Amino acid sequence: MCQLAPHRALLSQDDVADLQDKIKEQSSTFFKRFADDLTDVDDVMNGLSETMISAAHGLKHRDGDRIPAVIVVTETPTNPDLGKVCRDISDGVAEAKVTFTAFTTIRRA
Repeated sequence: MCQLAPHRALLSQDDVADLQDKIKEQSSTFFKRFADDLTDVDDVMNGLSETMISAAHGLKHRDGDRIPAVIVVTETPTNPDLGKVCRDISDGVAEAKVTFTAFTTIRRA
């Protein structure tokens, strides 16, 4: 059986401290590179959700003026809370599924 030596036997304390600093630095910036993509997805998800709700309401009440012609996307402010953005995207997907189901089950009279 092969035994691995403890990392402290292979690296000096300075090397270990340097690696720990690099890991902390990387983990704190890991999601920042995805921030723009996440906020764009969240913006589009919010616009799609609002459009589907309006369209379903317009069809249900036979009000063609309530059915949007386009999806309106509004931008979120810079430096958002990325955890909140991810939760909002998840909530938006769930809401879109429910709205789509309601949208497709509107009875024709």
